[in-house]
Amino acid sequence: MSSEENLTRVEFAVKVKDEKALNRVKSSLINEGQIAEKNIESIVDAGEARIVCKTNIPWISLHEIIEKTGYESALVGFSDQSAVTILDERKLTNIKGVVRFCSSQKSIIVIDGVIDGLKENKEHKFGIYEYGDLSDGCNNLGEVYKNAIYNVNSNDKGRIVLRRTTDNDLTISDIIGRGVCISNDSGEKLACGVISRSAGVFQNFKRICLCSGKLLWDERDLQNIVKK
Repeated sequence: MSSEENLTRVEFAVKVKDEKALNRVKSSLINEGQIAEKNIESIVDAGEARIVCKTNIPWISLHEIIEKTGYESALVGFSDQSAVTILDERKLTNIKGVVRFCSSQKSIIVIDGVIDGLKENKEHKFGIYEYGDLSDGCNNLGEVYKNAIYNVNSNDKGRIVLRRTTDNDLTISDIIGRGVCISNDSGEKLACGVISRSAGVFQNFKRICLCSGKLLWDERDLQNIVKK
């Protein structure tokens, strides 16, 4: 399977003033992110741009490249068929994470996310589970779904940047509503979440988030919690 087949389209809203500022952001993505110019689409209107990158770089890394140029950005779209989970959304632990899922091709899903607050330099497991029942923490998730569990390692800051493809005959519609969990190497469940459908590329032009009533740029601050 070629790397080209596993490229995903990631869309960011970026607060830029004009085409000159937009080109500065695009240059950073090309030079620092090593993204071919042909794989970057963009539009700018009324002090805001939408930038779409076709890439295999984790979305959190793209976000950091954009914000290093001095412009605020928010992830607003991910591929055409996509889903997302927020780990420990109820803040029961110090672990925070956002993991996205998108269809790469038939029965292949790309998993792309970041998880913070883990023990440093340790092996962990990230898995998709049968049920998205969080009524008793991570205790009612059922069994691992279709053997979709993967070894991942935290870095010296306790962060996992995850990007991989599945090999478990999974589709986006198949995983909606199911649970995910990050566990330590002894199998203890540390934090979990529920997979829900999310906006694809150029499907999210709202200024107000219907789920919380917040403006897009207020939502950005919540989205950035995984970086703190």
